[in-house]
Amino acid sequence: DESSRGQNETHGRPCRLPLGSGFPDIGKVSEWEAREWNWILMGAALLILLSFLRTEILRQRIRSQNTLLQEWARREIALKNQYEELIENANDIVYTTDLKGNVTSINRATERVMGYSREEVLGANVSKFVAKEYLEVVEQMIKQKLRDKMPTTYSMEIVARNGRRIPLEISSRLIYENVKPAGVQGVARDITERKAMQKKFHLREKRLASFFSAAPAGLAILDSQLRMLKINETLAHVIGQSPQELVSKPLREVVPELAPIIEPPIMESMAHCPPNWLAQLVKSTPLPLASSIPPPRWIV
Repeated sequence: DESSRGQNETHGRPCRLPLGSGFPDIGKVSEWEAREWNWILMGAALLILLSFLRTEILRQRIRSQNTLLQEWARREIALKNQYEELIENANDIVYTTDLKGNVTSINRATERVMGYSREEVLGANVSKFVAKEYLEVVEQMIKQKLRDKMPTTYSMEIVARNGRRIPLEISSRLIYENVKPAGVQGVARDITERKAMQKKFHLREKRLASFFSAAPAGLAILDSQLRMLKINETLAHVIGQSPQELVSKPLREVVPELAPIIEPPIMESMAHCPPNWLAQLVKSTPLPLASSIPPPRWIV
């Protein structure tokens, strides 16, 4: 049987595996073919080297970017911590609420001014702390911010834990999430001392006005041009005109006979008045009162 014999012959001698058609028999390769294969192998090695270099460059870039991202993240965290520390240690109340008025965050000053703990304030509605007559004002300010998309500044009073009413000056704005209003962030300043100083100032002005009007002697307030700013009833009666008629008139026109006598000492007093006395007065006066200080004037 030929097939059996062929199989026996195959088992009787070594079987030579045929080489792939793409790889030539070394013994039959010509010099030209050897050079060609050298170029092919060199090209493959070069490609492998370039791929390795490209991979290494990409790794270096990724490492550099990771280092840069880590540095940015570190700076962001440091800035966030500084911002939070600044808010936490601020002298003014710093708070946030949702659009319904529920408190979502406060700083340490809130606890100090109001007397409530942080746990008692967080989650509570502002209506719990705002004086009743100011609740409508708070609601109107929220509506105004939603309508105008602008910050608001207003005054109101809150009731502390001990029942004391505390006047506050509020400056607040909307907080946005995904371009939509999500809450309110505000800064509240305790203006108790300012209110007390304003009250004292107005009381002093009222007493001065009362004394000026009821003084038995004639009194007038002049500006730097010697024009009448204010005149009391006593002096107006002596001159023979009403106080309203004399206001804004120059001294020389009001008392032409006496003007040559009384103008020189008045002008001399003005000349000896320190030129920066008003600036010093404004500088030493609290800001809310400084704007109320009138221009230079003299009482005669």
